Amino acid sequence: MLRGLVEEKLLIRAIALQWSAVALVALICVGFGGHALVSGLAGGISYAMPYTLFALSLMLKARIAGFKGANPVSLLVGELLKIGGCLAILGLCITYLSPLIWPAFLGGLILTVQSQFFVLVFK
Repeated sequence: MLRGLVEEKLLIRAIALQWSAVALVALICVGFGGHALVSGLAGGISYAMPYTLFALSLMLKARIAGFKGANPVSLLVGELLKIGGCLAILGLCITYLSPLIWPAFLGGLILTVQSQFFVLVFK
């Protein structure tokens, strides 16, 4: 039971760091105007939202199964849904956000993706 709680704390920390990265992007982009702010937020949220839903579903499945381990098939399906959700949100942002400020958009996306590695560094 203790091992599961530690892994759950790491998932919660990863989620918190990703949303903190989205907030940091918003603080940086607000100085460049409203369009940059929206573009930066869209880039960050496009990865953070599917990741958060995937991590929460993993935690829920672990609590229901009693920390017996993740089913490899459900893990693969969840990962594919996460990637598909991210690509769908990215496509919607590219299609409907006008004008899209690409440096802010890509900066938000990259910072959010890379933020989960800080969980491993500062474990």
